Order: sequence, then structure tokens, then C-alpha cells
Amino acid sequence: MYSANHSETVENLLEWPWKRFEKFYESFMKRKIVENLEGRKDQMIASLWANSNYDDDKGTRQKAIEEIEENYQEVIVQVFEGAKAEPEEEIDESNPFWASAKKGQEKLFAQVGITDDENSTVKEVIDYHR
Repeated sequence: MYSANHSETVENLLEWPWKRFEKFYESFMKRKIVENLEGRKDQMIASLWANSNYDDDKGTRQKAIEEIEENYQEVIVQVFEGAKAEPEEEIDESNPFWASAKKGQEKLFAQVGITDDENSTVKEVIDYHR
């Protein structure tokens, strides 16, 4: 999906550092989400204007439109800043289970030549997961 909307070829993307690709893809997806949400908001407001049942002295239509706009702004903030999540529990480094899991992970990464740095390419990460 990313390469279909950008000038980079799939071959070029495979040579990118994986962290770079992840950041670009994340930004791309956020923009797509916002575009979809904006279209939905516009359609909802258009439907309110098309429905004459909302014509009253109470300002029902205007209140509904304001509520849609407020909700839209809240969701956009959540998309770009992230939803408020509960803080994760800290890992107890002294737990023998965690030490064993960490050692196994390091061994596996060493076997396949994947490191957690910017030098690993997207292709290397894909090949690792196959």
C-alpha cells in the first residue's frame, strides 16, 4: 500500500533501514486514517443539513454539528498523539523467566544477524520473519 502511493519502488523500500520504513509507514497510515475520518465527518454533516427534521428553535442541528466537530478533533488528537494507555508494568530484571527469555532472544537475533539498530534493512527483517 505504501509503495502504491509513493515514488519509491518496492526494491528501494527493501533496502531502507527497517526503523525508517516503520516511521514512514506509521505517518502514512495516520494520514490515511485522518483522510477517512474527515470524509466521514463531512458526510455526517451533509446528512444533517439534508434532513429537514432538524429544523427547530432549539438549535438541534447546530448542536449535532458542533458535537461531530468536537468528536472529530478529539479523534485526530488521539491518532497523532496516541490514545491514553495505561502505563506498562516494569519488567523485573531479577525474574529468572525474564532473564532466560532475554538470553534466548539475543541468541536468536545473533543467529539470524538481526540487530536492533538502524542498519538492518526491511528485507533482512522480512527474511527473518519468513
